Amino acid sequence: DDSKGERIDADHYVLPDHQRAGELLLGALESRALERARANGASKAVLHLHLNSAPTTDLSLIRARGWSVVRRYHVLERALRTGEDLPPEPPAGVRVRTCAEEADRKQAHALYQTSFAEHFDFQPRPYDTWLHDIHADRLDWSLVWLVSVEDLGDDSDAADPPHGLAVVAGAQGADGPAVLERD
Repeated sequence: DDSKGERIDADHYVLPDHQRAGELLLGALESRALERARANGASKAVLHLHLNSAPTTDLSLIRARGWSVVRRYHVLERALRTGEDLPPEPPAGVRVRTCAEEADRKQAHALYQTSFAEHFDFQPRPYDTWLHDIHADRLDWSLVWLVSVEDLGDDSDAADPPHGLAVVAGAQGADGPAVLERD
């Protein structure tokens, strides 16, 4: 509950032969989530249960408790080879720079808020809350980039903030927005 609100995120893993234990854990998870949300001042808990693509948990147990799938996503992975997989040169008119200064961080936050506003389960967060939630004090800001496209204006087109790739509506490709999240 990083944002100290009603949303509580949880993972759930069960050994295949221990479904009853998994069911008991779900009950405990639900109770604890409600306690945490209420302690945060919320009247309800919105519990997000993260399962992998082939969960060992018996999904019928989850459905019987009133759970339903609200979205699925894939995590992409690519092995990089030192000296071989170098960053490409940006096309003409595209500028990429690191998020080095406080003003850059504020811009990355604003881009993230704007770009994800229509995204599933988006929760707007003020700058200071966002910094707390992304653990900005431990973040390597040299890995956060701001991208601008000459024809679209200043440095407010895209950002690669922690936990997502944010692209404003006017800078998205012909197929619409592509949202990539990373942890």
